[in-house]
Amino acid sequence: MAIHPWSPEIQVAKLDHDFEEILDHFMRHDWAEPRPYSRKHRPAIESFVDSGRLVIRADLPGIDPENVQIKVEGDVLTITGSRGAETEEQRKNFMHREIRYGVFERAISIPKGVKQEDISAAWRNGVLELVVPLAEGAEIKRVPLRISGHAKELGTYR
Repeated sequence: MAIHPWSPEIQVAKLDHDFEEILDHFMRHDWAEPRPYSRKHRPAIESFVDSGRLVIRADLPGIDPENVQIKVEGDVLTITGSRGAETEEQRKNFMHREIRYGVFERAISIPKGVKQEDISAAWRNGVLELVVPLAEGAEIKRVPLRISGHAKELGTYR
């Protein structure tokens, strides 16, 4: 292997070549093709306990509430839905697209013994809010976390 002295012209030419390859790859990609939801792009949720109720909020902007289903099986609550791409939009020549289309599903563990008929659901500004009444006497358990031999209490969990 021959040793060549460092040259700024060679480095700039290499950088230009690398940039052209990246740009070529970007331009060949079909950005107009709708992508289905994936684990990485599933709807965001938040959950908290308030006055003996578990409140779950799912962020579902741009999704028709008619396309959302909620079911409870045992101690798992599942939110399933879909967002369809309009055919007129698919014909456009998109440069960039982050909006996901297709089916999504989000499963959340809930306490055992919850009655499905006691769960209430509301929709407001693209946010689904589910309220799950908790059983009376359910206590909050603190879970200690060990870090390098030291115990530290973190949050509260059911």
